[in-house]
Amino acid sequence: MSQPESLSSEFRNMRCFRHLVFVSRMQGWVATAIFFFFLYRLAAHLVANDMRVWAVAWLPLSALMAFIGFTSRGYATPWKWPKHRS
Repeated sequence: MSQPESLSSEFRNMRCFRHLVFVSRMQGWVATAIFFFFLYRLAAHLVANDMRVWAVAWLPLSALMAFIGFTSRGYATPWKWPKHRS
């Protein structure tokens, strides 16, 4: 009687796991798009009004959005980088 390799390998084959991976990747793309939108708004607002207060308020939020976007996609976390199997 053959036993399954592991519970995690069974879970990887489930449809819900693939759905969760897709959702997490989409969340990363959305967060990155929001970051670039805020960056665009920052540049436009600074050119128009030269308001340093606006930049101080929104730059940390934009940086947080970028961090969430890149870590959700796995770029900023080396332990999430794909393992190259030989």
